[in-house]
Amino acid sequence: TALRTANEVALRNRSLKLSQAKHVLEENVIDVARLQTLTDSMLGLLRSDTGMQKEQVSLVVVINRSINHVAPDAIKKRIRIEDPTGDMIVLGDESQLVQLMTIILDNAIKYSSDNTTITISLTRSSKWTMISIKDQGIGMDSATQQAIFTRFYRADSSRSTTAGYGLGLAIAKKIVDAHQGVITVDSSLGNGSTFTIKLISAN
Repeated sequence: TALRTANEVALRNRSLKLSQAKHVLEENVIDVARLQTLTDSMLGLLRSDTGMQKEQVSLVVVINRSINHVAPDAIKKRIRIEDPTGDMIVLGDESQLVQLMTIILDNAIKYSSDNTTITISLTRSSKWTMISIKDQGIGMDSATQQAIFTRFYRADSSRSTTAGYGLGLAIAKKIVDAHQGVITVDSSLGNGSTFTIKLISAN
């Protein structure tokens, strides 16, 4: 509605200046990008998991690709991302795991202050490989932690001005579920959040 209204007002303005037209176009591009994000998120929730081919996947490759996706936003806020030094192999779909890690890192960046650090670490047990993503952000209360993976859930707007549709973490959980894994969050207000993802080890 906002996109259509802005265009209609601009078209009716017979004295529209070039600078004003450019401003309308810039706002249109922003709105289209938001719509694309929403559409991609909805498609991610609707996509069928049947036929997903699981193979041996390097978590270092997954993490590096994910960091590349979020690097521009991290650089803007001067947020440092510390990635693990060793590699571990899990069974899964590489592209989906990249999407999963990108969602978690993007979420960590959104809710972190400038000049902070996000730490990624890997551990392993006999069956599981655990990925831990710890940020130094605003954190969340217990009620938010219980609802954070619900579709369209948005944290209390009085504590955050970040834009979003409340779909990212729901998609993240869907990807983890498709891998027969587990995703949890441990957080407290003002002390950051730690997301832990458990995936089946390859060997």
